[in-house]
Amino acid sequence: MNSRTTIWTLALIGMILLAGCAKSPLQEKTARGPSTRELYTHPSISLSFSYPTSFTPNTEGLPQRIAFVDIKQDAIMVLIGPGKATDNVTAAGIEQAMSDTGKTEIEVAKLLQMKKYGEREWYTYSLQQKDRGLESVVAGTACSEFSLTIVLVSQQPDFFMNSAQYEETLASVRC
Repeated sequence: MNSRTTIWTLALIGMILLAGCAKSPLQEKTARGPSTRELYTHPSISLSFSYPTSFTPNTEGLPQRIAFVDIKQDAIMVLIGPGKATDNVTAAGIEQAMSDTGKTEIEVAKLLQMKKYGEREWYTYSLQQKDRGLESVVAGTACSEFSLTIVLVSQQPDFFMNSAQYEETLASVRC
């Protein structure tokens, strides 16, 4: 093989490798099309949000709990508690994280993040249950007459896609 053929062969192999590497997981997820969403309106309080239609609502826990579960048993859980619009969202997040993790205030303050989704400021933190192959994200905010906590529990292989749908749910909350 002469040097010109070798260069063309290497260039062709390089282009094939680049084309194979260029298909990122994000593009693969996006290639499935936009997520289809449905609006949920709470029957007794001023609360609505959208959720992925791949999740089925379970309202047996109303009025304080609503769960949305998909075919793989991944879940988005909505928990409604007492509260006021003037509640300190950061303090509520620290308190919830301490309850969930058993860690001190200083330790959970390092886990806690404040993020804006849609019109609201949310506290958020992640939990992993590696032995069970699960990842969770907890987010909470204050509404006018109540506090709202929304939790994603997902199997690790589905976490990337589910967390994007979860964030869409957070951004859609109206209360």
